[in-house]
Amino acid sequence: MKTRSMLNAFRFFSLPNKEKSIFLRACYLLVYYRLQIKRRPIKSVFRKVELKTQQNTIQQASDLSALRISQLITTASKYIPRSTCLSTALAGKVLLTHYGYQPILHIGVAKDTEVGFEAHAWVTLGEEVLLCQLPDIGKYVKMPLEKLNPQ
Repeated sequence: MKTRSMLNAFRFFSLPNKEKSIFLRACYLLVYYRLQIKRRPIKSVFRKVELKTQQNTIQQASDLSALRISQLITTASKYIPRSTCLSTALAGKVLLTHYGYQPILHIGVAKDTEVGFEAHAWVTLGEEVLLCQLPDIGKYVKMPLEKLNPQ
């Protein structure tokens, strides 16, 4: 009888090499940004993301779809303890930009009568939410992030 971890390992090793690489890089970036968010001022973290997305872009678009890359990032986030929407969105912004896409990072805030103040981060490509989708995402008022999302 196979255990769940054996099945997950089998699934990982059956992925094409490029997808394995993206998955492992996503794991690294999720841990990296999770630690950065905890230890550094958020403006400093955003500045690093801005620099990384400007310097580290492949000129041609990837043969993998943005949707597939975002699926790999989402799966990786399930294996990283205490991953947040912000660490996932930052990792997604960096990886998708690296592979030739132009994702938009959004951070929104909302005030809920039951919960109080809430914040959420997500990534879009065009009109499609690729990472950190919520059913009530429309309730969040977007904050301006011009430097992270050059036009």
